[in-house]
Amino acid sequence: MLLVTGDPGTGKTALLDRVAERLERRWAVHRVQAPLGRGGTAALFEAAVRSATGRLGEIDAVLDSLPNPSVLVLDDLEAWWTRGPGGWVVLERIVELVDRRGDQLLVLAALNRRTLDTVDRGVGLRDRAVEIVECGPVGVEAVERAVLLRHWSSGCTFRLDGRDERQVAALSRVRVFSAIYARSRGNMAAALHAWVASITNLDGQVLDVAVPAADRLSALAELPPSWDACLSQVVLHKQLDLARARTLRGFGAAEAEHLQVLARAGLVVGTPERGYRIDPFVRHEVVRHLAERGVLP
Repeated sequence: MLLVTGDPGTGKTALLDRVAERLERRWAVHRVQAPLGRGGTAALFEAAVRSATGRLGEIDAVLDSLPNPSVLVLDDLEAWWTRGPGGWVVLERIVELVDRRGDQLLVLAALNRRTLDTVDRGVGLRDRAVEIVECGPVGVEAVERAVLLRHWSSGCTFRLDGRDERQVAALSRVRVFSAIYARSRGNMAAALHAWVASITNLDGQVLDVAVPAADRLSALAELPPSWDACLSQVVLHKQLDLARARTLRGFGAAEAEHLQVLARAGLVVGTPERGYRIDPFVRHEVVRHLAERGVLP
């Protein structure tokens, strides 16, 4: 198993996709869709494997029929786990699969490092990995390069202080991307969101941008512990609907109500039926806040 981990927004999915694309030139690669929001059961996992491989039948027969070697891609591995009764069964099945079929089937998996730290004592994912790749914050130059590549791919240009991007002084551009880096703390997804937040106007294909404010969401320090506990469960599971939330150990009606309050506060987005997730624009700050408070590992 190759295990890709890191905080939310650090590029785990992008790296996993890149590795899978490279392997696809020589091996059969099958991408298994995660059940975001709902939580995982053995039946759901087996159905997802059948769908990914395009095969029917008992799961052992399906796996036996795959070419040797083959690859199973399991992004958002935390979505298969629930911190409650019966919530470990899919992770245990994946560990068993690696133990029994590791010589013919490579599992590429990605999950939040906070979740990995939480579940690893129970299932030993790290022990099964031939390699663990940890994605983390990047430097200001990498942030600028990634943002501009994404921007140019859109076919748009930008203006800063009324000047076309080709006429923007180097110092002014440094000012913009230093502010984006400071706001994102080097988290790549947060940097891209900060760039979007810096757009003040759209004039055809031209974006007017401003230097983003270095808002560190100091109000998070005022959140009550019960809200922190609720947010931590959303981070660990990536996405939670109310039905899944009620199965969590220690998560009752009051905590389910907190999810809806957090949605009204703008810290989580989603619906009770489809599930809630941390708002991507503040996610890196929420994770940092919860880790500093000791609510997340």
